[in-house]
Amino acid sequence: MLSYMTNFKKGNLIKTTYRLLISLTLVLSVVLFTGFMHARKIVTVVDGEEIVKFPTLKTDIGEILKSKDVYVFDQDQCDVQDDGHDITITISRAVNVSLIVGEERKNVLINPYAKVFDVIEKCGIELGSDDIINVDKNADIYNGMEILVNRVSYNLREEAEEIAFENIIENTDELYEGQTQLKVTGQKGEIKKGYVDKFIDGKLVETIEKYNNVTKTPVNEVVLKGTKKKELPPIGANAPTEYKRVISGKASAYSGGGRTSTGKKAARGLVAVDPRKIPYGTRLYISSPSGYVYGYAVAADCGGMMLNGSRLVDLYMDNKQECERFGVRDVNIYIL
Repeated sequence: MLSYMTNFKKGNLIKTTYRLLISLTLVLSVVLFTGFMHARKIVTVVDGEEIVKFPTLKTDIGEILKSKDVYVFDQDQCDVQDDGHDITITISRAVNVSLIVGEERKNVLINPYAKVFDVIEKCGIELGSDDIINVDKNADIYNGMEILVNRVSYNLREEAEEIAFENIIENTDELYEGQTQLKVTGQKGEIKKGYVDKFIDGKLVETIEKYNNVTKTPVNEVVLKGTKKKELPPIGANAPTEYKRVISGKASAYSGGGRTSTGKKAARGLVAVDPRKIPYGTRLYISSPSGYVYGYAVAADCGGMMLNGSRLVDLYMDNKQECERFGVRDVNIYIL
């Protein structure tokens, strides 16, 4: 009996202990589960268009991302929102931007929230006050953006230019008609002009005149023109009373026979002229202001002195002595 009672008590003790262990295990599991449920967080990772959700007990953001093989690099932007229960991690990846300065292009990987001026600063570019940028310096950047910087420079130069003088004619009755006299010699003036050349990337695009200063005033040339009428001397009793015009100039004389330029035999009354001024065959009457009268004549010959302008007419004389007596004198030629 005593042995049976002892065995009965032992069996009850084992069952009681077993039940107690089970209860403790259940309590501990509930406690642990409850603690896990309270300790874990739901993580949402937004990486561009890819969104991933998962629970985690990790608290380090780097470890959380690494657990899902998500990596964030230097120029990426990582924003974290943790409300104590859920964590939202938003990743904005770095963008590629091109900076073009003149003929040089620089490709830059930069934070997506950067501004245009951040890109310029990152590339170590110093902007001049006149440089041109194709976008606002405070504009947001985007992937594939091209920022173009045009270098602007200016060059001031000075040039001297001539100022032409004017030709002024003044009438005077102190000179005969057809006579002229230089009163004032013309002198060119000078003006200095300042120009500003604008260059964009080394190419000339515009030139602006900034100033012009006259450094030397031109002197106008003044020529006196005669208006006084010539009083012609009497031309003889047998002279014509009607004629077309009168030409005055120097005359010389020649003799020696031969043939004239028109093929006629040289003789008194056939004279040498410049046929460009007095055509061959023109009938003439010739006398001098001093009273010498050669008389009627015909333009029939030509000579070098007439062509070069040193003589108006060369009168044919009967002999050498007559030519020497005549010499060179002023005559009036009446064109009939």
